[in-house]
Amino acid sequence: MRSRLFSLTALPLALAGHLLFWAGSATLLRSAQTFSGPDVAAIAFVAAGILVTIAAMATVAIGSLGAYLVGALLLLFSLLVHLLPISGASPAFALIGVVRSGSWATSDGVYFYFLPGVGAVVGAVFVAAALAADRRRTAEPSTRGRALSGLTAIVGLGGLLLALVTGWSVYADLVVILQPPSPLDMVLLYLGAVLAAAPLVAAMRSSAGAIIAGSVVVAGAIFESASPWALTSNQIDPFLRRGIDFAGPSGELLLLGLLMVVAGFAVRAGGRRNRVVEHTATITD
Repeated sequence: MRSRLFSLTALPLALAGHLLFWAGSATLLRSAQTFSGPDVAAIAFVAAGILVTIAAMATVAIGSLGAYLVGALLLLFSLLVHLLPISGASPAFALIGVVRSGSWATSDGVYFYFLPGVGAVVGAVFVAAALAADRRRTAEPSTRGRALSGLTAIVGLGGLLLALVTGWSVYADLVVILQPPSPLDMVLLYLGAVLAAAPLVAAMRSSAGAIIAGSVVVAGAIFESASPWALTSNQIDPFLRRGIDFAGPSGELLLLGLLMVVAGFAVRAGGRRNRVVEHTATITD
């Protein structure tokens, strides 16, 4: 019971972390787009936001309830953003408007986070990590289990690419063309989010896939941030190119990759803690 209550600290941590992240991410993106020098304050906000958000993810080592709630709220807000029009009775955009009245930079960070689908992917990762923490096997994973988990890293990376491609298409429909997004794009976006979280689901047996996939995303994010548009070219799908061009310099890819890595280690730590509890209970019996 205490562990579940403690896990609820994930909610305020995730909120504070996202607010800090949004306050700097849009500014970093604009700096990259205009080839201007790095904004030190924006970098500090993004770094602090990432640290606080991954602290929220780390609570799955103790209990999963908080991560379930964080993931569900992110997915719900993403659905509200995508399913209801920008103009009209949309609670999501009404809330974004409230944020804009206080900080334009933060509200722009919210736009660039949820409209292209990054918020949906992060939400799916939180839910998957919570599920894995609940179902984590207490026995050490076999070599075969680790290998199969490692293979899910490929599925996760493919899902992330699918989410980036279709997410940018959804963003273009909503913001550029000003029309409801294609139902097929919506389905593929959320399918991509689910597939991106697959390595975390596999972490109930072995965390290898989550750690590998997250590490690849982190490496790509660092490379892209150091040299914007280095990972994209005119030869790849234009929507994927735009998706990476937004998610890389803004710090969104770095946030996602670190969340996956930390979730993998946190789920593993939770499994070890469960083994200690079970062993203690066996001795007591």
